[in-house]
Amino acid sequence: MAERDQRLQSDALWLTSYAHILREGNAYVGVSVQAAGIHGTVAGLRVWSPDRYGDLDVTDNGTITTDDLSFDIWSQAAKAIREPQGVDPLGGLAPRMVIATGAFQSEYFLVWYHNSVHPLAHVYDGFLLYLGVGRLLRTDLATKVIKVDTENDVLALGEYYARQADSDHLRTYEVAGASHVGYSHPNCAVKSWCATACRLPTPPSAPGPP
Repeated sequence: MAERDQRLQSDALWLTSYAHILREGNAYVGVSVQAAGIHGTVAGLRVWSPDRYGDLDVTDNGTITTDDLSFDIWSQAAKAIREPQGVDPLGGLAPRMVIATGAFQSEYFLVWYHNSVHPLAHVYDGFLLYLGVGRLLRTDLATKVIKVDTENDVLALGEYYARQADSDHLRTYEVAGASHVGYSHPNCAVKSWCATACRLPTPPSAPGPP
């Protein structure tokens, strides 16, 4: 699931993991399920590229103003990957495993999906939860879950209070010293915002990834 805010769609997992995904020969499908990322008036997908995304709608023609439809869209996306009708998202590849993943706000919704919808839909083989915001997972499901949190998520975003013991169902990794928002790319737009919000001088650009 792609991350979003009130302005734009930001695929956090692809941006941070594309090198590994491609190197390992995995397929990646980005799914936009939340209204702000699609219908946002500044840089939502419909505004950003009307020719390509102008007919996207996750509001049932404006009758649903919440993200309630996101859960069914998530399930339908997995079904489209497993049993394509018409357009094949994987171009003929046969998936051996379908893993749902989301970061920050998307992680919040994905935990909700895991707890309430997944036991009914059973369309995902596992979950990768990244940059959590303090929601607890139910512990009576057999589906595997991996959580990855930065130090910011643990100390500032509620993951400390959502800690759960590792089990056959869950593995959690907390990365000491890591930031909720990456800062290494020289063109990172977050740098000036961080300098203002934290009242610190903007450091020089660090070299990007090789």
